[in-house]
Amino acid sequence: VYSHGNGFGSFASETFLNGNLVDEVYDWLDVMAEADLEDGENVLEFSVSTNQGSLNGISTIDIVEAQKVLLEITNEYPLRAVLADVDGSGFLGVNDLVVLRQYILGIINELPAKDNLYFSDTYSFPNDFDPFDFTAENYREYRFDKDAVTQEDLYFNVFKMGDINGVTTPDSLKSVTASNRSSKMLTITDRAVTQGQIIQVPMQLDAEEININGLQLSIGLTGLNLESIIDNYTGAQLMSNKLSNADIRFSFIDDAEQQYFDITLELEVLADGMLSDMIALNSDFENSVVSYTGNADIDLGFDQSSSVDEVLEMNGNVLSGSIEINLPINHTAAIYLYDLQGKLISTHTPQSHKVVLQKNDFPMSGMYIISTYSDGRAVSKKLIVI
Repeated sequence: VYSHGNGFGSFASETFLNGNLVDEVYDWLDVMAEADLEDGENVLEFSVSTNQGSLNGISTIDIVEAQKVLLEITNEYPLRAVLADVDGSGFLGVNDLVVLRQYILGIINELPAKDNLYFSDTYSFPNDFDPFDFTAENYREYRFDKDAVTQEDLYFNVFKMGDINGVTTPDSLKSVTASNRSSKMLTITDRAVTQGQIIQVPMQLDAEEININGLQLSIGLTGLNLESIIDNYTGAQLMSNKLSNADIRFSFIDDAEQQYFDITLELEVLADGMLSDMIALNSDFENSVVSYTGNADIDLGFDQSSSVDEVLEMNGNVLSGSIEINLPINHTAAIYLYDLQGKLISTHTPQSHKVVLQKNDFPMSGMYIISTYSDGRAVSKKLIVI
């Protein structure tokens, strides 16, 4: 008898006993006759999963849980390590996190290791289980001795690969549901835009009591076209994928503690309107932010236009000699220069409501990001140094 251990949707229930198909009576139930059992060891093999093609419960929460094991923040949850082995290598590694993120973003449509895993109700992980090497294990079959097997041994929990969240203890295959969800606001300053403009739209998520270790987000655009994404995060932590203007997905993973998530979208305006009518979250996607101890939904909110619109006003965005950045009268926050890899190049304190940058402030020609904070929100613009 099979029951769900995690996830949603259907799963294949065909079982082969010693190479022969066990007759299916109805969904999730197969019956074996004692006469079909061999003396000594018998082998049950479970058929391939049928629940790929949609996320069905797989989210950034699962990636963060896998990352906790990978970084040895916890040494518990052997089952989580096994379910995180989505590349089928037989061990938990960085590539599994990358593959899960690609699946969430829609860059790939199925996981390399896509079969369900079947565990007997009486199964226990060994005390010396190694999440970094379980290549000798086969969790898609069950071996038992004819004379020693009990009915309880033949009840199975079925787990979907990649759906890691909800497993409780090393010896338990029971699923639980996260109960600490709340909502966090991704904030945009609303303003009127005109057809033909190229605009930059800063977005900031203040996670408050949650330290952001992971995030997934899907944004839909109406009357706007995405040109580029500006961020100040280091390494390859931020990933994005534009499936269409109605589904632009972002994934962010970091083991450091952060309270804010900031990106700036550079957009081409295709029709006159207000940003609040043109930018929305994709309601068919689980927009969520995750820490190692909690998670929350993400909502989208729009602030009224303020002095933030005046920040980082420049005469063009190409620097060949010097360039002057004009700032609002009440703006005292520092100006930060980053390269495209997110490395901080220099910090500048405003003098008389402006900052003047010289070409020798930059180590070489190329594209840079100028960033500051205004009204608690990050504002960023590109600058090309020639």
